[in-house]
Amino acid sequence: MPKQLGSHNTSSTLRAFMVEQAEAGTTLPEIARFANVTLRTVQRVLKNHKEHGSTEDHPRSGRPSKVDDRTLRHLKIIVEADRRQTLSDITNLVNNMGTTHVSETTVWRILNSSLGLNARIAVKKPFLKHSHMRARLMWARAHRGWGSEDWQCIIWTDEASVEIGKDSRAIWVWRRPGERYADRCLAPTFKSGRQSLMIWGCMAYGRLGALVRIPKDQRTGSDYVRLVLGGPLWDFYSELYEARGMVAVMEDGAPIH
Repeated sequence: MPKQLGSHNTSSTLRAFMVEQAEAGTTLPEIARFANVTLRTVQRVLKNHKEHGSTEDHPRSGRPSKVDDRTLRHLKIIVEADRRQTLSDITNLVNNMGTTHVSETTVWRILNSSLGLNARIAVKKPFLKHSHMRARLMWARAHRGWGSEDWQCIIWTDEASVEIGKDSRAIWVWRRPGERYADRCLAPTFKSGRQSLMIWGCMAYGRLGALVRIPKDQRTGSDYVRLVLGGPLWDFYSELYEARGMVAVMEDGAPIH
């Protein structure tokens, strides 16, 4: 019989108290008032204690879970090995390993409730080698003591390329909260070499420099000196030097430099 709306289970401690008071001779209405429960609840607790000899919760009925601890461990290993697998692929691998057939809905529910994983679109980020990561970390540590005045005297430069033939499809991965930028949850991007337009620009604190279009057939070191270093960058550097004093220029490791 379903429970009445608003009803809830009493704790084993409260049930033991009711039994103790009844055995001490306290009337049922007094027990109900003191325990802040209905008289029917007191009667039910005493009846269950008389029949079973205990005030502890009994095992719940219901269909047992299809996924045991062993299958759950296999599922975790499968997903951690490749976060980009589809739900269908994961379900097939689980069914090939275990003795019980599970549906995709069951696998989805277990991934979410037991492993904390959800399907999300992977963040696209330029691919970095370990050497790149180490160099960036060392640079950040070397400059972590800089103040706002130091950063105002830096000119930042970079190039941006508009590419054709780029794969714009979304890539889905399984990830937990806080894993948005974890390496195994990213979709690394690579320079394809099929560039249609390259633009160079620079900026400093509160200032923007000029944008320079670099033609496809003028991307050698000498072209960079002529188009950028000897023109827009030098002019921007001179203006900033007069306003702020010593100025440094920060460039990346592009071959054109």
